[in-house]
Amino acid sequence: MNSNALTHRFGISRAQASKDLALYQKLRPGNLVYDRFVKNYVITDDFKPLLIKGTSDEIFSLLRAGMPADGPVVVLSGGIPPVDVLEPAPLRVDACILSAICRAIHAKDKIELSYQALDHADPDCLHLAPHALVYNGFRWHVRAWNENTQSFLDYVLARIRSVPTKLGPAARMAEEDEAWQSIVTVRIAPHPGLAASQQQVIADDFGMMNGYVDIPVRAALIPYYLRLMRIGSGDERRDPKIQQIILANKEEVVPLATRLEA
Repeated sequence: MNSNALTHRFGISRAQASKDLALYQKLRPGNLVYDRFVKNYVITDDFKPLLIKGTSDEIFSLLRAGMPADGPVVVLSGGIPPVDVLEPAPLRVDACILSAICRAIHAKDKIELSYQALDHADPDCLHLAPHALVYNGFRWHVRAWNENTQSFLDYVLARIRSVPTKLGPAARMAEEDEAWQSIVTVRIAPHPGLAASQQQVIADDFGMMNGYVDIPVRAALIPYYLRLMRIGSGDERRDPKIQQIILANKEEVVPLATRLEA
């Protein structure tokens, strides 16, 4: 990285870019050193992140963000390796519908919309008070209070058939969504059918300590998470080399997931 990279990426003057680099070096001396041969600032062996944690999750997020050639994310790092990411087939969501949902969430409004559920032949007219968007690993949902059923439920964004219209202030808020506010621990462990050495490999993969890892998940999202990780009822009966991990606290989590899906 050098001042030219900053001026090109952010449209600032060369003088400002030099000031920014100098400030960074002041805040974290020893992180960067100027290499006269390549005419760039390069990181040192003693590099310590200043603005990020430096975890693998952040690095993978950076690599993924750098994929689009004309995307909105600015990547300053050089030497990024080629990256490809498999994604589920995208579900079309009308941008006007998404925008209206986001505005309603921000304003805490109640809205009216047409929604096509799979168990109904015709669309339903729903009065919803949305409070959050959820991506379950495959598709986007909106979490909302449904005045028709008097309950908090999830709705697939792609199945909303009309641009929502504002009806007024929401009657129920996110703070009242008990399943959303409650956090449940999902305990993941290696499949017991694996040999001890194989279980250790799986434990290392997931950063497990003492043979398991605890993942905090919103209660409302438990069914999605179990499907995403392919764990839950019957996971121990599957081929251990394919299943690899199991839900270790089934007695707590499975009944909750079953109740939420009912």
